[in-house]
Amino acid sequence: MQLMTLFIAAAIVLVLAILPNYPDTLSGWLGVLVLALPIVVAVEWCGHWFWKNPLAISLAPGEEARRVSPARLAYGLVVMLLACGMAWGMALLLGMK
Repeated sequence: MQLMTLFIAAAIVLVLAILPNYPDTLSGWLGVLVLALPIVVAVEWCGHWFWKNPLAISLAPGEEARRVSPARLAYGLVVMLLACGMAWGMALLLGMK
């Protein structure tokens, strides 16, 4: 629980530090909070799908699925690079600098 609290605090500090255009009004913050839950649920669902699909499971079958393996690390790295690439592409598409 303490580690989760640390991650949440770090995420809040990071978001406030790197976002130059965070909301200034109460309605803006409410909009962020209303959108946050569906976004978090969607990202969690995608993460679950990536790690529980047949390819990911086949990388470390049986008891090995609980241990760290180079194949699973490489798979996770590829998935994260694809996700970051898509996010960067969307940011460029939307005109963000």
